[in-house]
Amino acid sequence: WIAGLHENGVEAVNLFNISEINSTPSVCLEDFEMGQLAARHLREQGAEQFAYYASGNIHFNELRKEGFVKGLEPKPCTSLERGPLLRQQIAAFKKDSGIPGIFCSSDRLAREYILEANQLGLQCGRDFLLTSIDNDPTESVFAGIGITSFELPMIACGKEAARLLQQSLSRE
Repeated sequence: WIAGLHENGVEAVNLFNISEINSTPSVCLEDFEMGQLAARHLREQGAEQFAYYASGNIHFNELRKEGFVKGLEPKPCTSLERGPLLRQQIAAFKKDSGIPGIFCSSDRLAREYILEANQLGLQCGRDFLLTSIDNDPTESVFAGIGITSFELPMIACGKEAARLLQQSLSRE
């Protein structure tokens, strides 16, 4: 579909790491590095067992997970699945294996995890540690607790995308 844009004289800049796109300039987040930072943060906070919670096999989710797993080596990482069995997956963490550290691909999923864990009598910061991506204050409100989260540099990405688009338009 990008080739179709170019064929019709439409210049484009990819802003989303939903899939690997190499046919047009891209301004995407450093998802792999965010995963590594999440691993380091959770380890520094004392987490001893780890899980990654994401929705779908979207390219940026895969990059975040790869970075997270790399940052945890040699510790293993569990992948959590969305859906009605989330509560059972949360309950499966062994209390004698140390505090779980959960990396969520978004604040919406972090809120979902926190609320499910609360239903099991688990409290974030005491029974598990969690970090996510988005820094969305409304999700913290609905979770009933401040969510530790990476703030995305959207303004900087927008400025870089505008620069690349201007550069493409100038070549015509």
